[in-house]
Amino acid sequence: MSFILTYDTLVQKTINYLERNDSVVTGDIDAWIKFAHERIGRDSNTQLFEVYAGNSFTAGISVIPKPARWQNTVTFNYGTGGNTVKLANNPIVTDGSTNEIFVLMPSIENLVLGQTVIISGADSISGTLGGLPLSEINIISQIDSLANAPNPGFFYKTINNTTSADIGGGYSVSAFFPTYNNYTPLLLRSYEYARSFWPDQSQTGTPKFYADFGYNSWLISPTPDQNYPFQLAYLETPQVIDSTYQTNYLTEFMPEVLFKAVLLEAMLDLKNDERIPVIEQEYLKVLSSWNAKDELRKVDRYTTRKAD
Repeated sequence: MSFILTYDTLVQKTINYLERNDSVVTGDIDAWIKFAHERIGRDSNTQLFEVYAGNSFTAGISVIPKPARWQNTVTFNYGTGGNTVKLANNPIVTDGSTNEIFVLMPSIENLVLGQTVIISGADSISGTLGGLPLSEINIISQIDSLANAPNPGFFYKTINNTTSADIGGGYSVSAFFPTYNNYTPLLLRSYEYARSFWPDQSQTGTPKFYADFGYNSWLISPTPDQNYPFQLAYLETPQVIDSTYQTNYLTEFMPEVLFKAVLLEAMLDLKNDERIPVIEQEYLKVLSSWNAKDELRKVDRYTTRKAD
């Protein structure tokens, strides 16, 4: 039966190697394992540490948290694109009592409930429509319900109830239905550059850059104007194993590296000066073979990737 490294077997192998099972060893071994995970995370950029994750921006929010155990960003992109429908004159109807707004459309073909819609261009001489300011009419919302003949269109909800029945909006109203199919990369910039490029974070626009906002967050510039879905690839510090979380990708794919790293941490902590250079050399040897193997993944018979 093939050997599988787990937290329990790693603890036992470490005790066997040290030939010690006293309270110093048993009390510190979890710390050595944690330090070993951190060391490997710093020393290796193997593809095993590369994680792809997705989420969505929140319109009007410029600072977003980084994932847990994030080390370094590999790539950052988000989805854009969609269909814009130019509407007829005065296509917006309010009932004067609810927050349901009706929008007259040429057709409701391909529209679905819950679909995101962005209303823009609605105007009026008074600056209000249905008793609401235009800023509450020209918003991002979702299709709440659909209507067909004789007047095809859809309903969306505003935050506040309308206070008067009205028909209006003017000649320049449009409805934008995002599809987010287009791949749009965000470019890494310094925090100072991102703030200078978009100094008023309360204003929104199409994101172009991201910057580290401390170790735990990113600053998006400009502040997103929509709930764009994003995908990012990043290098993570491996999840530390313990008695309740017995295995991870280090125990499966890099068991010899993890074992040597734990021994190195143990030798440093126990002040075993004679063994430190020996174990460190063994650790670096197995680690360098993994790093070299990862470099080979940047090459095939047609293409060499110089940098990623």
